[in-house]
Amino acid sequence: MSDTTISVKAFSVKVVRLGRAMPRSAEGRALSGELNRLGLKLAQTYLKYISSHRDQEGPAFLAHARDCLKVLTEVIGWLDVVSKANLGRGTRIPPLHAKCQKLISTFAAIRVTPTARNSLTRRVAHL
Repeated sequence: MSDTTISVKAFSVKVVRLGRAMPRSAEGRALSGELNRLGLKLAQTYLKYISSHRDQEGPAFLAHARDCLKVLTEVIGWLDVVSKANLGRGTRIPPLHAKCQKLISTFAAIRVTPTARNSLTRRVAHL
């Protein structure tokens, strides 16, 4: 299992756990549902990305990388909402935000050039 796989799965679990930790108010329940949905969607999208990984130049590979990037971008938006609404535990949000930014930069590099995709394996070790 690659470092990226472990990172994405661990991040997905942390997003779901943050969703579970939301208060039971109406706002907390709404944010909890969004975070749970996105955590599970990221894991599912990443599994599709892994299954298309054999053909790194193919359209399916790039499409799944783009889908992962879209989900991560949505996650970071919801993390900002949770942080600004003071609904999450303050200590959980900054590390999740930083990890999400790292994953976004990783998936963004896949979309840029073939050279960037080839260097991805070297960059992943630093996550």
